[in-house]
Amino acid sequence: MRTVVYRAGISPSGLLKYLRSLLSFRFVFVNRVISLLHKRYHDSLLGILWAAMTPLLMMTVMALVFPLILRFSVDDYLTYLFSGILSWGFMSAAITGTSQVLLNNKGMMKKVYLPKIIFPASSIVVEAVNFSMVALVLHMVLAAFGQSIHTNWLYLLSAMFVQALFCFGMATTICVMATYFRDLKHILGVVMQAFFYLTPIIYPVTIIPEQYRPLMELNPFYLFVRLFHQAIYLGDTADWSLLILPAVVASIAAILGILVQYKFDRVIMYRL
Repeated sequence: MRTVVYRAGISPSGLLKYLRSLLSFRFVFVNRVISLLHKRYHDSLLGILWAAMTPLLMMTVMALVFPLILRFSVDDYLTYLFSGILSWGFMSAAITGTSQVLLNNKGMMKKVYLPKIIFPASSIVVEAVNFSMVALVLHMVLAAFGQSIHTNWLYLLSAMFVQALFCFGMATTICVMATYFRDLKHILGVVMQAFFYLTPIIYPVTIIPEQYRPLMELNPFYLFVRLFHQAIYLGDTADWSLLILPAVVASIAAILGILVQYKFDRVIMYRL
């Protein structure tokens, strides 16, 4: 009978009880974050430098090739590219990297009950920590090469928080969907690749015909990439009002993710 009630819908009192119960698992959450960080960097001699190499090499190649192919001119293009790839790298790693997190940890979940939200949430925190260190390393590398960077750090921290909230919402929803649709990881890779080129990361939004630019507001990834352009590329002239819409989108995504996790927390065991 209890299982039937759980599947039937979302009870406000049940949701509140579920959220309160998460506090009793806070030490599990912290230990999992520490364990994931230790696993990622323990056996790596260069540690975070390896994580920074991929976006650095990507920026170098794109900075040399794409302005010639697309024939556009952007002042301090490497800084513009850096800010966009930094944002995209976190979103891509956080969303695609956590899509299989429940399936990858089904052995642990079958041994003892743990709220399933712990797994995508801890993965997002690890990606956020990794992202923060990569951002600092890349700032130092670009400064060493004489690039003009005027990062508004308060704006950047705000953008990072809003983007992490969005990724949390997406990850907590997608990892549940992946247990029902096992091919989702392959579809997700194609979708993310498509959005990478549909989002003004390697090219400025100004090359899009003006009448079509309002459509870019429908691209959720653009909303967050634009925040990093504001924080790093524009710096002190960043427009704070542009934080409002991404914050609303991120909040909706996070709430939806929590509701999905609550609804499927128990029944999802039958899909693992």
